[in-house]
Order: sequence, then structure tokens, then C-alpha cells
Amino acid sequence: MNSISVAALSLAAGLLQFASCQKNLKRPQGVPLSPRHEENAQATMMFIVHGDGNYLYHDRSGNAHRADEEIVREVQRIGKGSSSAEVFLFHQKPGNGLLPLPRKNGVFYYFKQGALQQKLSYHRKSGLQAEVEILHRLTCAGVHSGERRSLCFFYFGHGISEWQTANRTNRILTLSDLTTGLASLGACLRDDQKFDLAVLSSCYSGTTAIIGAISPYVRYVVASPENLHLSHFDLSLFHKEKISDMDAERLAFELASRSFQKLETSTETVVTVAVYDAQKTAGFLQEAAANLAQGPPNYSDDDMAGIVYRDCFEDSTAEWAQVQYGVTVFYRPPRFGKMRNKLRHSGWDCWEIGEGTNAKAAN
Repeated sequence: MNSISVAALSLAAGLLQFASCQKNLKRPQGVPLSPRHEENAQATMMFIVHGDGNYLYHDRSGNAHRADEEIVREVQRIGKGSSSAEVFLFHQKPGNGLLPLPRKNGVFYYFKQGALQQKLSYHRKSGLQAEVEILHRLTCAGVHSGERRSLCFFYFGHGISEWQTANRTNRILTLSDLTTGLASLGACLRDDQKFDLAVLSSCYSGTTAIIGAISPYVRYVVASPENLHLSHFDLSLFHKEKISDMDAERLAFELASRSFQKLETSTETVVTVAVYDAQKTAGFLQEAAANLAQGPPNYSDDDMAGIVYRDCFEDSTAEWAQVQYGVTVFYRPPRFGKMRNKLRHSGWDCWEIGEGTNAKAAN
């Protein structure tokens, strides 16, 4: 046997041994983090941070930033600094690249009472499937207390696709993924299965399709119907305040207000942050779903590059009091360009794909 063969066998044996050791480190399925994971936790915050994409940007001074990594570090500080909340953090990382062996491309952190209780790497699956499985394995075996605690969901990433693309990849979170994930996660964490607040820190999330689809699983939503340019929402509130002392409405407005102030001072483009009351907007969303076209299901990921967004009611004669019932919009027009004279935003965005096509949607 030549030296190359010996080296190859040694490498294979080492990999098998490493894999075996890794397998032994896994928590047995069905074993919760604690008999009652939420004991002494007055608030539960779940963060999904998508990092499988281009999240590199430069600030006004030319300094480079990785938006997803900065958010992960900030959430870790929140978890370590809170004695009354539990924090679930999932960081979705890029895929395997050219490596011949599958690489774990997700990291899960669990904080409770200001300390890191659990950290593990995992293989991502379609949508939020892997994250749901981890949560069910580690916490749903515990007993629901039924106590009215603050329950918040955060998604940081690129825009949420409103259709199931033909060449689907993990780089895109679809609306179907989001609604399925919210339903499963909510059912695991609390008896009434609803999140008090959902924060969508992604571009163009203030559409009738997105807000309407997640409304059965949330009470309030904070989202932007415009482009965020990787300038994620402000989380300073969760470093200083005891959020369990704030009701969901106040929490949503405070987060939206702080995020608007942050974006207003750091960007030159349009700034729009909206708060949606799921119960109050239900009637409008039902009517919108009946009147507005749905996006064709056979679009590909490449079609997303041709999307053009606009304020649904920019040229409409509709009564804004009806359109904005249950919606509070923090808005500042861009400091340059043809939209600089647009003085208000309805809070609802519509989109269309490609020039000269008949496919339009106001979702």
C-alpha cells in the first residue's frame, strides 16, 4: 500500500471518529432544556437571523459591516443582559460551498436568566423546518405554564418571497415558510399559540399578503413596506427595558419609533416603519385579498430582480382613514430623487414584475 493510500485511510478513519464523537454530543430527542423551560422567564424572544446571502455593506465613513453578524452579536448581548427573559437565537449561515462533506450551516443559542444555557450547530433544512424541529425537541417536552408572558418573534434577513419559487434554495424565505414556522413555534411556546409581537426586519414586508398571512399567529407586527438597505431595526429597547412590563401595543410602538429615529439619522433614502394591529386590520385585509390579484406560482428566484414596489394607494381615491385603520406609519421621504416630494405612505406596498408584462400583484 503506497503512502497516499495510507494517508487517505487515516483521514477517513479520523473523520469517522470525529463524526462519532459529534453524534455522542447531541442531546437525546425529546429531552427538554429543563422540566419547565419557561420557569422564571417573564418574556420569551425568538430571533431568526438569516446570513445566507450578501449582508456586507459600508457606512457613511466607508467602514465595512456584516449586517447578520452584527445582529447576532447584539442579540447575544441581550440574552446575557436579561435576567427575566429567555432568548432563542438561530443564525442561518451560508451553505456548503465546494466541500465534499455536508457542513452544519446553522447555529442555535439559548439564553436564560442572563446566561448561555445551550449552543449547538445544526444542518439547515427548507424554510424554518430545522429551527422548528430543534425547538420542539428541546422545549416542547416541557410543560406549558399557561402564564401570560410576553412572546416575541424577530426575523432579520432579505425580503420574504410571496410565492414558492421553481428553483427553490435556502437563500430565500418564502411566505409559506414563515406562516408554517410561526404556527409551529407558537404552538410549542404558548397555549394560545399566538405571538404578541412579530418583527420583520426585512425589505418590503408591509404588504397585504404578508401581514394577512401571519395575522392569525400574531397580535402586532412591526415591518417596513420599503427598502431597509440592510439597516436593521433598532434593538436598544431590549437592552434597557423590562419588556414583560410593557403590553404588546406599547412594545410595538416603542420599537417602531426607535427604529425610525435610527434609520432617519443614518440613511438618505426613504424611511418607512409601520405598526400593524392584526385584529384591526383583519377586515381590510379580507377585502384586499378578494380584490387584489395573487402572484403567479411559477416565478423563479431570478424574477425577483425585476420586482418594482410602490405604495398601493399612492394614486388611489380610497379613504385613507379606512386604509390605515389599525396601521400606524412612521415615514420620511427620500432626500433626493423623484419621490422626495411624496409626503405620506399608506403603510401598504404593492409590487409588479418586469416591464411590459401583464402580471401584477398588490400583495
